[in-house]
Amino acid sequence: MINFDEEIKKFAPSLEVDQVENEVINENGSDMTDALLALIEQNKQLELRLRSQVQVMPIDPGTY
Repeated sequence: MINFDEEIKKFAPSLEVDQVENEVINENGSDMTDALLALIEQNKQLELRLRSQVQVMPIDPGTY
């Protein structure tokens, strides 16, 4: 059975809209866009390292 007196003691009012906006704006967490941008940057760096290690030989068009 629900003890209403205990439940009322636990009650905490929700934030007002302006308080919620401030909390969201001040949050320093990353979102999916930040994660994707980091992955893209890592991919670019890896590609640059690989390109610097591989020597590409030109293909003679007469061989085909």
